[in-house]
Amino acid sequence: MLWRHVLPRLRGRCLAIEMTGYGTSIPDGVGRDLSLAAQADRLPRWVDVLGLEAPVPVGHDLGGGVAQIAAVRRPEACGGLVLTNAVCYDSWPTPAWPRCSTPHRCCATCPRPRSIRPSSS
Repeated sequence: MLWRHVLPRLRGRCLAIEMTGYGTSIPDGVGRDLSLAAQADRLPRWVDVLGLEAPVPVGHDLGGGVAQIAAVRRPEACGGLVLTNAVCYDSWPTPAWPRCSTPHRCCATCPRPRSIRPSSS
């Protein structure tokens, strides 16, 4: 988890949630919906359980998509939003992801790059 290295360097109260099915919670994700939309359903429930009022979600990579969706669904519950190198809204998983159970199968379904030749002008 990226945040374990970042949180100690920040001031104020900082909490990190591990998305279901990632990191040490991979076993918890088996057979569950791991889409960003489903993760965004879990985030506000976690915030409510902790009794936080208008926290500022900070999202990186897939967590950025989760933070965006959660902020759009409950804008009154967000004190702001910070995104770093984030995916766009609900762009994960991609339609090709189920075909990618092993790296060689994934690469076989990807389009091959075309060679680029300099123009002869």
